[in-house]
Amino acid sequence: MKIMLLVEGATEKKALPGFFKRWLDKKLSNKIGIDAVKIDNIKIDLINRASNYLKGHEVIAVIGIVDIYELKEIKRDGKDREEYYLYAKQEIEKRVGHEMFFQFFAVHETEAWLLSDPNIFPRQVQEAIRQELVKKNGPESVNFDTPPAKLLDRLYRKELNRKYNKITDGNNLFTKLAPDTAYSKCPYLKQILDKLNDICEKHNDLT
Repeated sequence: MKIMLLVEGATEKKALPGFFKRWLDKKLSNKIGIDAVKIDNIKIDLINRASNYLKGHEVIAVIGIVDIYELKEIKRDGKDREEYYLYAKQEIEKRVGHEMFFQFFAVHETEAWLLSDPNIFPRQVQEAIRQELVKKNGPESVNFDTPPAKLLDRLYRKELNRKYNKITDGNNLFTKLAPDTAYSKCPYLKQILDKLNDICEKHNDLT
Protein backbone atom coordinates (compact mmCIF):
# COMPACT_ATOMS: atom_id res chain seq x y z
CA MET A 1 0.00 0.00 0.00
CA LYS A 2 1.24 3.49 -0.76
CA ILE A 3 0.43 7.16 -1.08
CA MET A 4 1.13 8.87 -4.40
CA LEU A 5 2.47 12.41 -4.53
CA LEU A 6 1.86 14.46 -7.66
CA VAL A 7 4.55 17.14 -7.87
CA GLU A 8 5.82 19.63 -10.43
CA GLY A 9 9.60 19.52 -10.01
CA ALA A 10 12.44 17.03 -10.22
CA THR A 11 13.61 18.01 -6.74
CA GLU A 12 10.21 17.27 -5.20
CA LYS A 13 9.93 13.98 -7.08
CA LYS A 14 13.25 12.77 -5.70
CA ALA A 15 13.38 14.37 -2.26
CA LEU A 16 9.85 14.46 -0.85
CA PRO A 17 9.05 10.72 -0.63
CA GLY A 18 12.08 10.10 1.60
CA PHE A 19 11.53 13.28 3.61
CA PHE A 20 7.89 12.40 4.29
CA LYS A 21 8.74 8.76 5.04
CA ARG A 22 11.17 9.84 7.74
CA TRP A 23 8.30 11.73 9.36
CA LEU A 24 5.80 8.88 9.11
CA ASP A 25 8.02 5.92 9.96
CA LYS A 26 8.67 7.29 13.46
CA LYS A 27 4.94 7.36 14.12
CA LEU A 28 3.53 4.24 12.45
CA SER A 29 3.85 0.59 13.38
CA ASN A 30 2.67 -0.54 9.93
CA LYS A 31 4.78 1.23 7.32
CA ILE A 32 3.15 2.68 4.21
CA GLY A 33 5.09 3.54 1.08
CA ILE A 34 5.27 6.94 -0.56
CA ASP A 35 6.02 7.47 -4.23
CA ALA A 36 6.09 10.62 -6.36
CA VAL A 37 5.33 11.37 -9.99
CA LYS A 38 6.20 14.59 -11.79
CA ILE A 39 3.23 16.22 -13.51
CA ASP A 40 3.27 18.65 -16.42
CA ASN A 41 0.28 20.79 -15.51
CA ILE A 42 -2.66 21.00 -13.12
CA LYS A 43 -5.66 21.37 -15.40
CA ILE A 44 -5.11 18.10 -17.24
CA ASP A 45 -2.18 16.03 -16.00
CA LEU A 46 -2.71 16.28 -12.23
CA ILE A 47 -6.44 15.67 -12.43
CA ASN A 48 -6.15 12.74 -14.85
CA ARG A 49 -3.31 11.08 -12.94
CA ALA A 50 -5.03 11.50 -9.59
CA SER A 51 -8.22 9.91 -10.93
CA ASN A 52 -6.33 7.02 -12.53
CA TYR A 53 -4.24 6.22 -9.44
CA LEU A 54 -7.32 6.22 -7.21
CA LYS A 55 -8.97 3.57 -9.37
CA GLY A 56 -6.34 1.03 -8.36
CA HIS A 57 -6.11 -1.05 -5.20
CA GLU A 58 -2.49 -0.32 -4.28
CA VAL A 59 -2.86 3.45 -3.76
CA ILE A 60 -4.71 4.51 -0.61
CA ALA A 61 -4.55 8.26 -1.28
CA VAL A 62 -3.20 10.81 -3.73
CA ILE A 63 -1.75 14.12 -2.65
CA GLY A 64 -0.98 16.99 -4.99
CA ILE A 65 1.84 19.32 -3.94
CA VAL A 66 2.52 22.39 -6.07
CA ASP A 67 4.55 25.52 -5.40
CA ILE A 68 2.02 28.29 -4.94
CA TYR A 69 4.56 30.70 -6.43
CA GLU A 70 4.42 28.84 -9.75
CA LEU A 71 0.66 28.33 -9.80
CA LYS A 72 -0.57 29.78 -13.09
CA GLU A 73 -3.74 27.83 -13.76
CA ILE A 74 -5.85 29.49 -11.06
CA LYS A 75 -6.01 33.29 -10.96
CA ARG A 76 -5.31 35.14 -7.73
CA ASP A 77 -7.78 37.99 -8.43
CA GLY A 78 -6.45 40.06 -5.55
CA LYS A 79 -6.73 37.30 -2.94
CA ASP A 80 -4.20 37.33 -0.14
CA ARG A 81 -2.03 34.28 0.52
CA GLU A 82 -4.47 32.46 2.81
CA GLU A 83 -7.54 33.21 0.68
CA TYR A 84 -5.75 32.11 -2.47
CA TYR A 85 -4.42 28.94 -0.83
CA LEU A 86 -7.86 27.81 0.32
CA TYR A 87 -9.57 28.79 -2.93
CA ALA A 88 -7.03 26.97 -5.11
CA LYS A 89 -7.08 23.90 -2.84
CA GLN A 90 -10.86 23.63 -2.98
CA GLU A 91 -10.96 24.25 -6.72
CA ILE A 92 -8.50 21.46 -7.57
CA GLU A 93 -10.03 18.99 -5.10
CA LYS A 94 -13.44 19.69 -6.60
CA ARG A 95 -12.14 18.99 -10.10
CA VAL A 96 -10.71 15.61 -9.03
CA GLY A 97 -13.82 14.80 -7.01
CA HIS A 98 -12.52 11.93 -4.86
CA GLU A 99 -12.54 11.77 -1.06
CA MET A 100 -8.98 10.38 -0.98
CA PHE A 101 -7.44 13.13 -3.05
CA PHE A 102 -5.97 16.08 -1.17
CA GLN A 103 -4.38 19.15 -2.72
CA PHE A 104 -1.69 21.11 -0.89
CA PHE A 105 0.75 23.83 -1.80
CA ALA A 106 4.27 24.67 -0.78
CA VAL A 107 4.21 28.30 0.35
CA HIS A 108 5.77 29.78 -1.58
CA GLU A 109 8.15 27.00 -2.73
CA THR A 110 9.45 23.81 -1.15
CA GLU A 111 12.74 25.64 -0.50
CA ALA A 112 10.87 27.47 2.27
CA TRP A 113 10.94 24.22 4.23
CA LEU A 114 14.72 24.08 3.85
CA LEU A 115 14.99 27.61 5.25
CA SER A 116 13.50 26.32 8.51
CA ASP A 117 16.98 25.11 9.50
CA PRO A 118 19.86 27.40 8.42
CA ASN A 119 22.33 24.89 9.92
CA ILE A 120 21.87 22.46 7.02
CA PHE A 121 23.29 24.98 4.55
CA PRO A 122 26.96 25.63 3.77
CA ARG A 123 28.59 27.53 6.61
CA GLN A 124 29.16 30.63 4.47
CA VAL A 125 25.44 31.26 3.90
CA GLN A 126 24.00 30.25 7.28
CA GLU A 127 24.21 33.69 8.87
CA ALA A 128 22.88 35.40 5.76
CA ILE A 129 19.84 33.10 5.84
CA ARG A 130 19.27 33.84 9.53
CA GLN A 131 19.36 37.56 8.82
CA GLU A 132 16.83 37.20 6.03
CA LEU A 133 14.49 35.19 8.24
CA VAL A 134 14.61 37.86 10.95
CA LYS A 135 12.82 40.13 8.46
CA LYS A 136 10.05 37.55 7.90
CA ASN A 137 7.37 35.86 9.95
CA GLY A 138 8.77 32.36 9.47
CA PRO A 139 10.24 30.56 6.43
CA GLU A 140 6.93 30.34 4.59
CA SER A 141 6.67 34.13 4.62
CA VAL A 142 9.48 34.38 2.07
CA ASN A 143 7.04 35.50 -0.56
CA PHE A 144 5.95 36.08 -4.15
CA ASP A 145 8.34 39.03 -4.52
CA THR A 146 11.48 37.05 -3.74
CA PRO A 147 10.51 33.38 -3.48
CA PRO A 148 12.80 31.02 -1.52
CA ALA A 149 14.73 29.56 -4.45
CA LYS A 150 15.56 33.04 -5.76
CA LEU A 151 16.59 34.13 -2.30
CA LEU A 152 18.91 31.14 -2.00
CA ASP A 153 20.33 31.76 -5.46
CA ARG A 154 21.14 35.35 -4.50
CA LEU A 155 22.82 34.29 -1.26
CA TYR A 156 24.75 31.44 -2.90
CA ARG A 157 26.05 33.77 -5.62
CA LYS A 158 27.08 36.36 -3.04
CA GLU A 159 28.64 34.07 -0.45
CA LEU A 160 29.76 31.04 -2.50
CA ASN A 161 30.28 32.58 -5.95
CA ARG A 162 27.97 30.03 -7.56
CA LYS A 163 24.28 29.62 -8.23
CA TYR A 164 21.89 27.58 -6.12
CA ASN A 165 20.98 24.39 -7.99
CA LYS A 166 17.41 23.39 -7.18
CA ILE A 167 17.97 19.73 -8.03
CA THR A 168 21.46 18.96 -6.71
CA ASP A 169 21.53 21.35 -3.76
CA GLY A 170 17.84 20.87 -2.98
CA ASN A 171 18.06 17.09 -2.81
CA ASN A 172 21.18 17.17 -0.64
CA LEU A 173 19.62 19.67 1.75
CA PHE A 174 16.40 17.67 2.12
CA THR A 175 18.41 14.64 3.24
CA LYS A 176 19.83 16.79 6.07
CA LEU A 177 16.58 18.47 7.08
CA ALA A 178 14.87 17.01 10.15
CA PRO A 179 11.12 16.78 9.48
CA ASP A 180 10.36 17.77 13.08
CA THR A 181 12.26 21.04 12.64
CA ALA A 182 10.41 21.99 9.48
CA TYR A 183 7.11 20.86 11.00
CA SER A 184 7.54 23.23 13.93
CA LYS A 185 8.30 26.27 11.78
CA CYS A 186 6.22 25.82 8.62
CA PRO A 187 2.44 25.81 9.23
CA TYR A 188 1.56 24.90 5.64
CA LEU A 189 3.98 21.97 5.67
CA LYS A 190 2.47 20.96 9.02
CA GLN A 191 -0.91 20.61 7.29
CA ILE A 192 0.59 18.18 4.77
CA LEU A 193 2.39 16.07 7.36
CA ASP A 194 -0.66 15.95 9.64
CA LYS A 195 -2.81 14.79 6.73
CA LEU A 196 -0.29 12.10 5.78
CA ASN A 197 -0.27 10.84 9.34
CA ASP A 198 -4.07 10.90 9.51
CA ILE A 199 -4.41 8.95 6.25
CA CYS A 200 -1.97 6.28 7.38
CA GLU A 201 -3.44 5.89 10.85
CA LYS A 202 -6.94 5.47 9.46
CA HIS A 203 -5.74 2.94 6.91
CA ASN A 204 -3.88 0.95 9.57
CA ASP A 205 -6.99 0.94 11.78
CA LEU A 206 -8.97 -0.63 8.93
CA THR A 207 -6.42 -3.38 8.18
